[in-house]
This record gives sequence, structure tokens and C-alpha cells, in this order.
Amino acid sequence: MLCSVLLGPGIGPSGAEIPRALEPITEGGDSPAPGASPHPIIVKLLNYRDHDAALRHARELKTLQYEGMTVSLYPDFTMQVQEARRKFIAGKKQLRNLHLEYRMLYPVKLRVEVDGSPIFFTDYKKLDQFVKRRAAGKGSSSVDDADS
Repeated sequence: MLCSVLLGPGIGPSGAEIPRALEPITEGGDSPAPGASPHPIIVKLLNYRDHDAALRHARELKTLQYEGMTVSLYPDFTMQVQEARRKFIAGKKQLRNLHLEYRMLYPVKLRVEVDGSPIFFTDYKKLDQFVKRRAAGKGSSSVDDADS
């Protein structure tokens, strides 16, 4: 039930094959107390298409709710990918301040929409240079720093 509600139609006991779902042992019951930190549930999906469909479903709904609790889904990345993506955090914050739309692509590629055209960055230093120039008002797109 939980899987089909959260992961979308066709995923769960009647759809996708889920060999294991792990929940860490917590003291005092199944769900965390109000105001307490949430606890993770790790779900392994055998089919990559089911994995993508579940994440797409979560993005479309924006907020997942189950029995009054908010549930978040996160993709599982290797430590190398996580560390590389983490380097983009400061630049993404500055992009938000500049009201520029962006999207992080797998594995480590940032797509920024500037005047209706996409600009791609795989190096966070080039992104920082781009954001500094953009914040200073020098040039509308400053594509020089982007990856070709």
C-alpha cells in the first residue's frame, strides 16, 4: 500500500518488483514523534524504469503525503557523485538569488536557462565565474564560462 501510494500507479506489490524495503529500528514505535527527525526507509527497485517513474511521480506531485506525514524521495548516488554535486551548492544558491532556473543533470552537469537558452556547466568554478559576472551585470549570458 505505502509503495503504490508514494511511488505511483503500477509500482508496488501489484506492479514493480520490490525485493526488499528496509527501515531502521527505532525506539518507541513505528513513526517518529512530532517534531523529531524523520527516519529513512530504503527501497530497492529491480527495474531502473520503475526507479525513474517513482522519482518522476514524486516530482509531479511536489509533496508526497502518507497518513498525514510528508515523505521525501531521494535518488541514491555514489559518494563520488555526491561530493562532485555538493561543490555546486553555493553556485545554485546564487542562481536562485538571480532568479535563474537551473536543473542538475546526472551525473554532475548543471543546466541553466538564460534568456530561453540552456547553458551547461560541469565545472563549479566556471559556474561561480558566470554567476559573479551575471550578478555584476556584465553581459546577459556570459557563455564564455560554459561548457561547449
